[in-house]
Amino acid sequence: MTARRGQDGIRVRRRGAAGIGEDAEGGRREWEYNGDGTLHTSIDENRAETVYSYNGNKLLEAVTDALGNRAQVTSRLGTRSV
Repeated sequence: MTARRGQDGIRVRRRGAAGIGEDAEGGRREWEYNGDGTLHTSIDENRAETVYSYNGNKLLEAVTDALGNRAQVTSRLGTRSV
């Protein structure tokens, strides 16, 4: 198991395709990764899941929170509806 600190200061421990660490507020958070290394799910200490969706180029397209709210990701090339 390896530990590192990401760009946003969040400590991540990786265990193969999953990780457990602390968020910026010190709360427990788990991460699950897709086979290609992209983040699939983030689970907070209350077990609320946030799901991340990507396009064929591994670029983030949308983020869906535990309540089903979906946010699209916009790039300089425009917004893609998902």
